[in-house]
Amino acid sequence: MKTQWIQNLRVGGLVFLMSLFFPVLAFASTTIGHAIDDTVITAKVKSSFAINDITSNQNISVTTNNGVVTLSGTVDSQTQATAAIDITRQTEGVKSIDSQQLTVRESHQFFKDVYITAKVKAALLSHNLNVTVETQNGVVYLSGFVKDSTQSESAVQLAHAVEGVVSVKSDLAIKS
Repeated sequence: MKTQWIQNLRVGGLVFLMSLFFPVLAFASTTIGHAIDDTVITAKVKSSFAINDITSNQNISVTTNNGVVTLSGTVDSQTQATAAIDITRQTEGVKSIDSQQLTVRESHQFFKDVYITAKVKAALLSHNLNVTVETQNGVVYLSGFVKDSTQSESAVQLAHAVEGVVSVKSDLAIKS
């Protein structure tokens, strides 16, 4: 009888301990899983930068949190900033991109067309609007495809909001 009681106590204690640790283990594995996924995404983006002629010599910091990739640092040209954003967007597992901390090296003319283009592109991408942006003498030209007229209007408003933009000309088409 005493052995049966000890055996029941052991089983009961084991069940009690398991009930305490399994929620912790489930939470830890989810957190660890996200951390591993984020680490893999960061590594993929960095390795893609390293093998790309445009981004290989740039000092771009990459961090990932729950699939959101943050790019930061200073690049020499709009082409380099755009390439970094495009490479990141094409990387498997990336949910969205925060490129607001990625800047184009400034010249003595603060509102140079390249700088305006980078800022407009960052604003559009932060709203998941992936359209082509070109700037000439402060005039921003938007082209590409959007889902609907609301996205088209939003793109124009976002471009207008960037400091230094003289006007915006939109050639955005609605994707059917």
